[in-house]
Amino acid sequence: MADDVVACSYRLCAVCGQLFHDSYIRSNKPDGSKVLKCFPHCCPEHSRRRSCGTHLELLVHSDSADICVFARFEASLFTATLALGDSVPFLAGNVRTKEHTRGEWIACHRDASETPTMPVVCIINRNALEAEWAYGWTGSARVVDRQSTHHLVTYVFRCSLETPRLVVIGVARSPPFTITSARRASAAASVAWDDLEASNALSPSSGLTAFDFAPCSCGTHDLFSATYYR
Repeated sequence: MADDVVACSYRLCAVCGQLFHDSYIRSNKPDGSKVLKCFPHCCPEHSRRRSCGTHLELLVHSDSADICVFARFEASLFTATLALGDSVPFLAGNVRTKEHTRGEWIACHRDASETPTMPVVCIINRNALEAEWAYGWTGSARVVDRQSTHHLVTYVFRCSLETPRLVVIGVARSPPFTITSARRASAAASVAWDDLEASNALSPSSGLTAFDFAPCSCGTHDLFSATYYR
């Protein structure tokens, strides 16, 4: 088995040098699907287009023709992860496509633009702005669900025409991250704004505000006039 193990890892973004964050907001689409916003990061900056985000690149230290690469999101406490040597049935029926946007598995493709050297670069969700990062995990309002962590896990499989099963020979796992619903995040932001406004309100003891206007540097006129022309 040791001879079949393939080293693989996520590559830092060549544009902005970022990779993953420790928390993400997830929103609901009109069709009922759930997508992560700004996953794995905003590149090169935040975009209001769809859910923002970008693709990922995986470095695979093997140029073998009989390997295939698939990624999926996994909930740390609820998803049965795969280990090196495990085998699964061929994934064709549960791969994410334009017509099947809720498929569990994301097929990864070799980057044809890269010079054919080692390691091989595989692209995960190349059209991320259009395809977005859908993740249909269903939690609840329980604290244990809200605090549970998740990973994007990419598996390198050995595939063969002789068998309909795929064997895990490499695994790359993102750092753990938490998910907050867009509705809950909006409510939290509203509370934070209310708290800020309250802190800037008139103090009942001193009658002073938290902020004040600075006087004009000329020193010859009052800050405000009693009348103005319009």
